[in-house]
Amino acid sequence: MRYGKVWTCVALAVVACSGDTTVALDESLPGGDTIVGTPSFDALDESLPDGVHARLLVGPYAAGRQTVHVVLQGRDVDFSSYQGVVEFDHETLRLASASVPETNTHFFNRAATENGGLPIAGFAVDGFDEPIAITLIFSSPRALRTGDLTVHLDVVATSVGAEIPPAQIFESHELIREGAP
Repeated sequence: MRYGKVWTCVALAVVACSGDTTVALDESLPGGDTIVGTPSFDALDESLPDGVHARLLVGPYAAGRQTVHVVLQGRDVDFSSYQGVVEFDHETLRLASASVPETNTHFFNRAATENGGLPIAGFAVDGFDEPIAITLIFSSPRALRTGDLTVHLDVVATSVGAEIPPAQIFESHELIREGAP
């Protein structure tokens, strides 16, 4: 068991030091990267309860592609690590590319997308100060609708490794349009 933890730390250090956090999954993408700029994410509404909130923010649909930002953000809680999955119908939607923030340590398992989900995970030693935005670009025959994809967080923890109770984890499966109030 002890060696597994050591190998996990080594693997996370390698991922953190690699610097390349954007992976193109579709060879037809020009230059391998279609992400232009980083969207800004507003602070959570003060009326929302304390805890960790997961939201799906979608960009415009154009030329058979749509960008989705999986936004994870803590509100008045020590939020330092997460593990979960973004689920979608892999027969209708095809993941063209995925990228994770260049700060802290975040990663995903693209090999699992054939099973209809993209496992995601990340951690920050001192906690996440800013919203986390995992950017996914899908090829789709139509604009995405609520229900086409969901985000589910299996484990969310504090900087001392304590699990945040499920009652403080809020997953919104509604697709929110970029720029919507």
